[in-house]
Amino acid sequence: VCCCYHNESKISPTTSRMRDDLPSLTAGTVAFVTALRWYQGHKLGILQAELMRNLHQRYMPLPLWMLMQICLSFQFAAMIFLSFFQMIMGKAEVFDGVWMRKVYMEAQVVQFLETHEREGKDVRVIILAAGYDLLAFRLAKQYPNVQFIEIDHPATGEAKLSALRNLMEQQRENNRKSESTPLNSKDTESDAIWLPINLIFCHDKVGEDGCTIRQALEKNGLKVRDTEIPTAVVMEGLSFYLTEKENKSIFREMGVLFGCNGSIIAFDFFYLDEYCRPSNPNLKKVSSWVASFMKLKVELCGEPFKWGISPENLPSWFEGTGWEPIPSIETFQNYGANHPKYATMMGMEYESTVKWVGRKSVHSAILRHHD
Repeated sequence: VCCCYHNESKISPTTSRMRDDLPSLTAGTVAFVTALRWYQGHKLGILQAELMRNLHQRYMPLPLWMLMQICLSFQFAAMIFLSFFQMIMGKAEVFDGVWMRKVYMEAQVVQFLETHEREGKDVRVIILAAGYDLLAFRLAKQYPNVQFIEIDHPATGEAKLSALRNLMEQQRENNRKSESTPLNSKDTESDAIWLPINLIFCHDKVGEDGCTIRQALEKNGLKVRDTEIPTAVVMEGLSFYLTEKENKSIFREMGVLFGCNGSIIAFDFFYLDEYCRPSNPNLKKVSSWVASFMKLKVELCGEPFKWGISPENLPSWFEGTGWEPIPSIETFQNYGANHPKYATMMGMEYESTVKWVGRKSVHSAILRHHD
């Protein structure tokens, strides 16, 4: 989690210990797991591995950083680590779940972009709490006329940008070595443009000191002038680190800022048991210590689980927000069957997408309350 929220949770008594000068450890762990696919030849895994290899050690505890560097540099090390971890986790599909949730998020954004591209509409994409994810970085190059915005905590954002700069400098150095003729000053200047101009990094402490998403955007020179621009928001790996009140506040603010016909929010979430541990049919295939281990890990990282919901309760939870869950059969048809009606189940967590249905849902919820 990269956007910081410090309100007390009604579910977990542990207080978040993420400090301004420390990037998110859970974001780094997720990026590491994603990057492990590099040795299997997956393009996303290869790019993620290149980024994480260029992450400076000061942004991560030394033991974890060393393990990551070894596994992302030597195929046999990655294979051994994956095999050992999967043997321990059994049928929980933890690694596959992390990988597939990224596939899910990308599918939602691409489907959104292609739909509105056919209709000739201007659109934008917001990645909330992006961590080390490279979705916006990759898609911004494929869709140069679409504005992509990453909103992130400054500490994690700085670490990611530092790794990107190191990666691009490494690529430029490799290009120079491979050139048969030296680069002139014009070539060097052109080569220095290494980020898509339609990708904007917005690093601020959203949720702290009363800073809202709107204020974070405005601090970075971005104005939300037109609420009639369809917007796709990605909230990956965030909801379970926030309280229910904080999650509700975010969805409502998203409605105020970006609510219009065609806007969507793709997010993932947990169902938490009475011990505040992730629970779903996949995790029931293995010992309860797996969920306990995941709970302990995030608490040690200073980012405890705070909120969860049963997928069956999503429609009622979103009443009054202006958002409505989309049936899973419409959002991600290419990933098996036997999913809940409004969510897909991958690994430890669920994924879901909501669409903007307008203020009528807010008014109807108020009327039902009065009745």
